[in-house]
Amino acid sequence: ANYRFGNYKSTITGIEYEWDTSGHNYGARVGYKTLVVMGGLTYTMGSIEDELTKPSGATSAKDKYDTTDLGVWAGFSGVPMFNFWASYLFDIEWKDTNGTDKGTVYSSTGYTVGVGFTGLPFVAINLEYKKYEIDEVKSDGITIKYPTATTTAPEGKEILLGVSLPFDF
Repeated sequence: ANYRFGNYKSTITGIEYEWDTSGHNYGARVGYKTLVVMGGLTYTMGSIEDELTKPSGATSAKDKYDTTDLGVWAGFSGVPMFNFWASYLFDIEWKDTNGTDKGTVYSSTGYTVGVGFTGLPFVAINLEYKKYEIDEVKSDGITIKYPTATTTAPEGKEILLGVSLPFDF
């Protein structure tokens, strides 16, 4: 389970726009571990809210999205009480759940890098950095691929802070 916050930005007809984001997600990372090397699949789902913050003076209602991430991960556990990992997310989706864009689906790819403190009994505290780039938008049967002639591909970053229950079998 994670709390996440960050932002994403895009240039539209020469004007840079930026949105702040915050929300939560939860999921599972499953895989195989040898002595110090591990890897497998990762899946998360959650919700996020964004708010337009740039250009100054622009007004925007907050949009809400249901999110899913699917990817592969690899890690290292050779330092006592710490795990380190990186993930490649090959399927990130945001589905707009309110407002005039309700039902619009934003698809992207990205990666994460993270560290987990495993010194507590049955609980790990995790810090993760996520970077992604939106590849396409689907709305009302129309698909737009980024970048376009007037819009750059929206790029985003998030920090995730969370807890997990690590199980080794």
